[in-house]
Amino acid sequence: MDLQIKLHKFLKEHNEDPGKWPYAYMLSVPRFLWWERSVVTWWYLYSPSKELDAVITEINNSFDEKRNILFRVQRTNTLGNPARNHQQPVDLKEYLDKGRRVCSLNPQREPYAYRATWKKDIFASPFEKVGDTISTTFMDPVTPASWSGNRSLSNMINLDPSGSPRTIARLKCKVPPIDPSHASSFQIFRLLLTWTVNITLTTPRILFIAIRLHIMNLMRMMDRPDIRPGSEPRRATNGERQDTSFRILHDVFGLVTDLFNRALEHFFREYLEHIVASNPGNLEVTYIPCKSVSKTTTCLRSTQYSEENHPMLLKFEVMDPAFYSRIVNSSNPCIAMAKETKPGRSPADALASPVIASDIPLFVQLFDVTIKEIRNHDKASFGLSSLIFSLRRWLTPSFMDCFVCNVLPPHIQEDYISCLIQLWVEKVTWNLLSPQQIYSVIRAAVLQWVICWILFCII
Repeated sequence: MDLQIKLHKFLKEHNEDPGKWPYAYMLSVPRFLWWERSVVTWWYLYSPSKELDAVITEINNSFDEKRNILFRVQRTNTLGNPARNHQQPVDLKEYLDKGRRVCSLNPQREPYAYRATWKKDIFASPFEKVGDTISTTFMDPVTPASWSGNRSLSNMINLDPSGSPRTIARLKCKVPPIDPSHASSFQIFRLLLTWTVNITLTTPRILFIAIRLHIMNLMRMMDRPDIRPGSEPRRATNGERQDTSFRILHDVFGLVTDLFNRALEHFFREYLEHIVASNPGNLEVTYIPCKSVSKTTTCLRSTQYSEENHPMLLKFEVMDPAFYSRIVNSSNPCIAMAKETKPGRSPADALASPVIASDIPLFVQLFDVTIKEIRNHDKASFGLSSLIFSLRRWLTPSFMDCFVCNVLPPHIQEDYISCLIQLWVEKVTWNLLSPQQIYSVIRAAVLQWVICWILFCII
């Protein structure tokens, strides 16, 4: 998918017509020597008259989260006063004959600035809260006048509730821009090197200053909150990702099983389908999974669903991929879902929660109705796998354990057990090693030991 398709898809998702902006210019940090640290990326959108009309600010924080913010800009001159003839296009017509048939277009020579105000609905700094107001001033990067006088290309001002500036982020260029089509290889290499090295070195500098501010108690450092709807969550781990194949049961001699596991999101979806189908009410549930795990939205209806009888509508979205790994350790789904829908887990954002539900009481009640059925079914069959008991011998078996071992077929239970092993390995190794890597090391060590033993016996 190229950049144009991505841009058009984003605009359509925000109910905008891509035809409004036939021209676009992206300003970002390039990837150099397999390193990429693009904190902010700007998309400048131009009208058919090539006037800067809107900007998309793509913010990437240090937690692998991203949010794209679209906003309109208003043109002003560099002194801060509204530009004259703002309704006229940038290229003013000058007629050369009395019949007004031949005209020329005068290029824009005045340095105009573009200003806008928008909400920062992403955790971009551990010292700033989510939802603060940002005042931004842009210069048009494709206008030559913007590059004169060592002028700031972009200013981002974080405002406090009273409207006073609190923090300022500035982007400026100290050297004239170059044309890649006419620049030499050395010029391009020098530009990439100076551009990316400075960005790379800012990461340890930011960490040093942040720790210093926190230790000296100059600013309060806050924990990362859950993301808000519209943001891209962090990438999911192997245990959280859907349709991830785990080759768990490796044979020491290289034989591999045909086990294809469905990760934890799949089991939660199966559990949700089961409890909605067995719900006695007239209910319709729309489930939106975490974007980094799956992009398939599911609409579920109970067996008593009737559109004529005004069904109860419930829509919820999972914002945190770790939600799927937390619920498998919960013994009571009602308590677990009540915690997951509770906002304000971090002082940085009093509105965010791991799960966003349109009707929280109905959402909790959905799981409260069906827990009795699963528990009764568990008492009748009393068939938990011994392996799950061994994995959770220090815990009470979770509601997901009971559901998988009493409702799903045996081969799916094996997939679930392998998911638990994957999560346990990720927890022990801090998600640095996978079961495949661990088993590969063990297999290599066993093979080396066998070869050495054979050679020793021969000698």
